[in-house]
Amino acid sequence: LYVKHLGSKVSRPREELKGFRRISLQPGETKTVRLALPASELAYWDEGRKGWVVEREPVQLRVGASSADIRLEKTVQVE
Repeated sequence: LYVKHLGSKVSRPREELKGFRRISLQPGETKTVRLALPASELAYWDEGRKGWVVEREPVQLRVGASSADIRLEKTVQVE
């Protein structure tokens, strides 16, 4: 699970790995995989406030076999 911040007011990495699970599939097989992403995982350290901050912004969630092989994307609004 990769996260891409689309409206951050601070400099962020192009994308961040926030979760993964290795699974094996047979040809044609499907599985449901659940990955938790607490809002705290979207925070950055604000030196001025001396604390973690979660911004209200759109965030793109990306899932795939690797960062070069993304198979699903969804943008969510963090409130």
